[in-house]
Amino acid sequence: MTKKQELEKKRKKNTNDFVMEEKVEANSKKTELYKEEREQTKKYVKSCSTASLSLAKELFI
Repeated sequence: MTKKQELEKKRKKNTNDFVMEEKVEANSKKTELYKEEREQTKKYVKSCSTASLSLAKELFI
């Protein structure tokens, strides 16, 4: 393998490693955002349920 081919091979490997690191980082950010979104949704649903129960109690009591 010539020196030029070796350098090209190293460049490709470094590029591939960088791309994989970026993908892993992006996926972990998406996972964190998903977790936060799920928590907010749970809180919202719980507050809606509580409000619905309160309204039902007022209407039927």
